[in-house]
Amino acid sequence: MKLILLSDSVFSDRDYDRFGINTLLERKVEVELWCFQNIRHEIIRNNTNLFEGENEKINRYIFSDYMDLERKKIDLTGVFIIDKRSGFYGKYNTCWFQLHGGIIVKLNSSLLPASDVTYLNSLKQKLLALGNKKSLFFMVAAIKNKLRHIIAKQCNPDIVVCTGLDSNLFNSKRFIGSHAFDYDIYLSLESQKSTTVKAEVDYMVFLDNGMVSHPDYKLLSIEPYCTKDKYYRSMNNLFDMLEHKFSIPVVIAIHPRSVNISEIKEMYGGRKVFKGRSAELVRDANTVIAHDSTSINFSILWNKPLLIISTDEILKNYISYISIKNILSLLKTNSINADDFDPDMDFEILANKPIKQYQIYKEKLIKTKGTPDKNSCDIFIDELLLFYPAQSGRSISR
Repeated sequence: MKLILLSDSVFSDRDYDRFGINTLLERKVEVELWCFQNIRHEIIRNNTNLFEGENEKINRYIFSDYMDLERKKIDLTGVFIIDKRSGFYGKYNTCWFQLHGGIIVKLNSSLLPASDVTYLNSLKQKLLALGNKKSLFFMVAAIKNKLRHIIAKQCNPDIVVCTGLDSNLFNSKRFIGSHAFDYDIYLSLESQKSTTVKAEVDYMVFLDNGMVSHPDYKLLSIEPYCTKDKYYRSMNNLFDMLEHKFSIPVVIAIHPRSVNISEIKEMYGGRKVFKGRSAELVRDANTVIAHDSTSINFSILWNKPLLIISTDEILKNYISYISIKNILSLLKTNSINADDFDPDMDFEILANKPIKQYQIYKEKLIKTKGTPDKNSCDIFIDELLLFYPAQSGRSISR
């Protein structure tokens, strides 16, 4: 059996783990990573490492242009394809690989709530943030982008891996009921409970998602959602108040791709920062604080009180505004604006408010109801062998 991942962004050690590459390899699935980053992002062609971490178990093909792709004389008959590219590739979209024999797998995981905010409301918010000058250019670009997506949807995936009710939105020959990658981590940590010693001190954990320093800002040459001075001042003021109210410290679970940990610790007022331990920190926390991180999943799975935080800058940014708005809508709760909050409000009541919606959130976005509690990669492979047993020994011909 062969599986090819198509990507146009950095493929990190975290991606390696979350896609269950080790499990795939252990079960004799041949895995390849086809990278289109040089085609999509001209600006970073010569100054960015395409991969974070090195693992020679995956064969990697880095395409310099479309002719490079054509020269491979591809026959993908019987090969499973997961297209995780986010750019627009004209005729070389997912359909092109399907026409060359590939079995297209749509993997819906790490989902955030889909928009319950109307398109007109979101468009209004975007135009207000841009101002009159840039609004016309935005509208033209939005129309072009919409047309591109219409063109790109000429074919349907052969298999859709569903990780909740909101992921079963495609016409497909086959559906696989599974769960989000975070649920695998949850299962693993639940099995270790008996050997885990709980932290001696209660704490609140903030799930940092790189509003100021996410590495993709530099990678894609875009402006950060928030400015350093304003963001950290606002967040630290809020944390100071919460620490006073709850009489416990706030610790920071920094984004897993963060680089300068010592600087981040300083910007968060010297608070304790941890990298790569979001799940454990949420499991043992008193309360979780977040913007729109997908790690909110752990709050839902461990039934933790949750505070959703915004700032003036976040509310002015179209992408972050809509993302947080959708989370609030599904959890039927309210956010706290770190730049404008009432210190006398009952934060404990607010933090417990979304818990009533956790089961709905889980069934919509984290786990398909009735599916087995085992690693999602094993579910995936078992179902592929069930649907396409003849492919277990197939290989790509060139």
